[in-house]
Amino acid sequence: MTVECYSRRIMSPFQGTLQAIRAGAAEAECRDGITWIIYLTSENILSHTGMNEIRYGTWSCATGLIRARVLGSPVPRDHKDMIDEITAALEEFSHQIPFPCIDHYEQWLLSRRDRIPLALLNTAIHRGEFNPEQAPYDWRPSQSILNDFQSEHGQVNDLISTFKSFGGIQPKAVWVKRQKNGDAHDLSGTHLNEMFFPDIPVQPDYFDGNQRQLVDDYIGFDAPAILQLMSLPKNIRARLEQAAWTQPQRVATLYRLYPEVIDQDGLTVTLVKAKIMGEKQIQDGWHEPFLPYTNE
Repeated sequence: MTVECYSRRIMSPFQGTLQAIRAGAAEAECRDGITWIIYLTSENILSHTGMNEIRYGTWSCATGLIRARVLGSPVPRDHKDMIDEITAALEEFSHQIPFPCIDHYEQWLLSRRDRIPLALLNTAIHRGEFNPEQAPYDWRPSQSILNDFQSEHGQVNDLISTFKSFGGIQPKAVWVKRQKNGDAHDLSGTHLNEMFFPDIPVQPDYFDGNQRQLVDDYIGFDAPAILQLMSLPKNIRARLEQAAWTQPQRVATLYRLYPEVIDQDGLTVTLVKAKIMGEKQIQDGWHEPFLPYTNE
């Protein structure tokens, strides 16, 4: 059995990373370092449900395997084999998170004036996952930003307008493939130096005045998620940690996915605060489905 462990970034815009373990035709995904959602794929599933895959249930070190509420009789033999394989892989590899990111294709919104990368819009693992001609090319906030973002320098609509104004009336975006050293090639093969790209999913230095302060506030708000990135310079990571520690509940949900922590004492204090406040669940997270899987 071949086991593949990897992560990819959650976009629209950047919201963190999704950890994944694949074993055969089964895959488990995790957003918090604790609970893994198990997906199964087989011809049996397709013939019974019309779906390419089903969410079979969840697994964690504390609870083990918990099956979703699936209608029908005993689990088919091919499902049992897949579950045995993915459970064994979870037991062996889940403690090794965070895994390396493999979504090396990136789509960047370009500034209207000099066409430098302004904000990361999307990522992909394979070339076939995206159409370079397909819109949208604009920056859109996630639900958590819409619900919770606050700033003395403007509201969410002001943040959206800021990206739109710097992207132009007809925004342009470029897909590139990043290399391990940070350099990239666009789809035509043109080389782009790593200095061309910001270290985080937004280029704050391009903005100024009140708009710069608003973008900085957004980066501070998103710091608990940005800290999941592998390649952050230490000075930027340290600065983001100080912003993240002001959001104990979000940090408590995500800190297991941080590849490095510089201020360990600050993290400890933050986790104590989160425990007092009560941990907050990831928004737009997974809810156990009631699967209409009959005639098993």
